Amino acid sequence: MAEGETLVEGPALLDPKSDPSRRCLKPEHWPAGDRQAWAAAVAPGTLLEEGGLAAHWRPATRKSVQDAYGRWLTFLDRHGWLDPDVGAAERLTPDRLRAFIAELQATVAPLTVRNRVRDLSEALRVMAPGADLSVLRRVRAKLKARSRPVRNKRAQVVPSRDLVGLGQALIQKAERGEAARPLWKAALFRDGLIILMLACRPLRRASFAGLRLGRHLVRRGEVYVLLLDEHETKNHRAFEQPLPPALTPLIERYLEYYRPVLLSGGETRTEAQVETQDHLWISWRGKPLAETGGYAAVIQRTKAAFGTAIPPHRFRDCAVTSLGETDPELVRLAPALLHHADRRTAERHYDQARDAQAVSLWQDYVQAERQAAREALRSGAGHADRGPAPGGNARAGRPGSAA
Repeated sequence: MAEGETLVEGPALLDPKSDPSRRCLKPEHWPAGDRQAWAAAVAPGTLLEEGGLAAHWRPATRKSVQDAYGRWLTFLDRHGWLDPDVGAAERLTPDRLRAFIAELQATVAPLTVRNRVRDLSEALRVMAPGADLSVLRRVRAKLKARSRPVRNKRAQVVPSRDLVGLGQALIQKAERGEAARPLWKAALFRDGLIILMLACRPLRRASFAGLRLGRHLVRRGEVYVLLLDEHETKNHRAFEQPLPPALTPLIERYLEYYRPVLLSGGETRTEAQVETQDHLWISWRGKPLAETGGYAAVIQRTKAAFGTAIPPHRFRDCAVTSLGETDPELVRLAPALLHHADRRTAERHYDQARDAQAVSLWQDYVQAERQAAREALRSGAGHADRGPAPGGNARAGRPGSAA
């Protein structure tokens, strides 16, 4: 199959394993007591009553903790330790926790182990208020101190201009008709636009995947604007940033031609049917593109182009690094670009950019000195071939000697 014609948009690309130990038991399959405890923890409050301890959690946090607890229940069930008549916190013992962590360590990265245990701890904290979770707290602290990333983050950082070039190349291939089928052509254009938009405005993965027309993407004059409400951002601050004017015709092209092709799933649909969905990103199946689908598309395209898969979140690092390479002082703009409330991340990138600039200046200096030494050597060798000047010292032709 030619490049651009692979339509892998689901989790299969990310995790082809079918190990039952890695499954997260869904809440509807939890023991009744656990379901009730979880429902109480996430129950919203009212004007007169307090909500559950997890009522304020964002959907992503709730999903992460829910999955971690589901993984824990899967582990207990596989070992015959899931007694439905025993409370959630009572099932936790040091030996079981030790075995659970060992199982995780055999299948996932150290940071994932740490995060799973952290989320399990949070689940038990809100589901069993007042329970003694000291063993979990100690384990969390040790895992946090020991865990280190196994992936080379720096290898996944490329100049943003290269990402822009990749997005443009994919769009040009789609427009030239290099994909054999209309759906493949539409997916190629969509992926190019995704990469272009992420390179220009590196939103967080969940926010980008959930963009809706007329709500999160709005045209104002000659440009499109990205809008997110307070409850839709990680730092609970409203987000509003315009996209570059150069993207306007590309977005229009996608909305008017390629998006309807994707919505149709390759079949003809009426305009009314096409307009029934407001999701910006559409899969080749005619449904909203899942977060994992968009992730898979970016991974696939970047790996094919650069030899290294660059996940969507790494586009943020690419943007800040590119700012620093242009001028370290520009890194001060990173909080606005990345929508960070905490400026420490920008300061860290600023320090890295200044260090890189210092190393570059030193390398330039060393290179200039080496070049000067080579020229001096060549000049000295030329004088030596002609022999010493009349009445002069035979040592005069040596580099560095006094005339």
